[in-house]
Amino acid sequence: MIVCMLPDDGTDIKIMHQLRKEKDLTRAESIACRGVHNLQAAKTRLGKLPEPTLYRTLTIIVTDAEADDVFDFIYEKAQIGQPGRGAMVQTTLLCATRHVMPDDVPEEEYKT
Repeated sequence: MIVCMLPDDGTDIKIMHQLRKEKDLTRAESIACRGVHNLQAAKTRLGKLPEPTLYRTLTIIVTDAEADDVFDFIYEKAQIGQPGRGAMVQTTLLCATRHVMPDDVPEEEYKT
C-alpha cells in the first residue's frame, strides 16, 4: 500500500488518471483531510493552534511486484521531492478484497 499526503490542488486526481492510463491501476482512492505542516511558522496567539491546511490523502493498492515501480512513478509525477509537494510512504497491506470493474463502465472524463 502506498499512501501519499498531497496538496489540495488536483494532484491526486491527475495521479489517479495517470495510474489508470499508464499503469492500468484502478485500486486508488483520495480523501480530503486537514493538517498543519510541521515546518510551517506557527504565528498564533498563545494557547491557540495554527489554522489547518486542506490536503488530500491518496491511497494506492499495488502488488509486491508493482510496488517499487509505482512508488517511483508517483514520486516523479507528484514532484514529491519539491518543497510543499507532499510526502509518501509505502507499507505492507494487511488485507484487501480484489475487485475488477466491469468492462462496460464508461471511462471518466478528465480535463487538465
